[in-house]
Amino acid sequence: MNISFVVPTYNSSSTILSCLQSIVRQMVEGDELIIVDNGSADSTIELTSQFSEVTKTFVVPELKVGGVRNFGASNASCDILGFVDSDCTLGNMWRSKVITFFERSGGDAVGSKYELPDDPKWIERSWFSQSRKGRFPVKYINAGNFAISKKVFDIVGGFDGSLESGEDAELCSRLIQNDFVIINDSDVVAIHLGNPKTLKHFYRQQYWHSLGMLGTFRLDGFDKPLFATILFIILFVLSIILLVVGNYLLFFILNLFIPVLTVIYRVISARKFKYVFQLIILYYIYFLARSNGLVRILLRIS
Repeated sequence: MNISFVVPTYNSSSTILSCLQSIVRQMVEGDELIIVDNGSADSTIELTSQFSEVTKTFVVPELKVGGVRNFGASNASCDILGFVDSDCTLGNMWRSKVITFFERSGGDAVGSKYELPDDPKWIERSWFSQSRKGRFPVKYINAGNFAISKKVFDIVGGFDGSLESGEDAELCSRLIQNDFVIINDSDVVAIHLGNPKTLKHFYRQQYWHSLGMLGTFRLDGFDKPLFATILFIILFVLSIILLVVGNYLLFFILNLFIPVLTVIYRVISARKFKYVFQLIILYYIYFLARSNGLVRILLRIS
């Protein structure tokens, strides 16, 4: 079996060399490396041209992220599609683990949550502290470290190219609805170099992710993050009213209720309690960003 590595890029000059180096050192004869650039204004394309292993390079500035991934997949010829984001580097055994998964299990899709880079910042350590290790079925895997049977990918129609973000969650929902199995395998390692290092960057990233939140809602009908975001907005508005009338205690309680409840659920589920206070800060920012994103979506619809 062979893998078509699909790498979407956009102004990736700071990470693309590390990304491609981690891929090409594992490639074997018959594999493909497909670069799909979303209209970079930096030296990304020039840097990718240094690699003779790059099979095809495309520039598609008019597409959204799901469409960029789909474009690469449509030009792939191998049985397995390996989606790798340009700010990720693959672990040394990535290819062999993916091939073993498909050959032995005949599975549909595999990947894992990102690993942290060397010397991660407190935001990275806290935000990813609840990740589970092991090999088990899941409902979602991030598209930056994701391998899927091309046949299965084509059956479900690939990513939703109309979404601003969240195209990976939406695709995974359709895979589950069509009775395909997604496996999280911690041995399929990818290190994410693009994690937020500051609270400002964290807010901006979560805001961008939130712009595709209605994609999974259209499929599932009930989406826990979306429901929690709506409750957060309601309680936030109430808290502002209480602040105006001078009830400071209820202001803080209502403001923090959803973030604290979320953190309690997460740490109990994962049985990891080390970063409770850091997670409360991050989830408060997370819900602020998602609230802003939801308002933007609703204004656009109206």
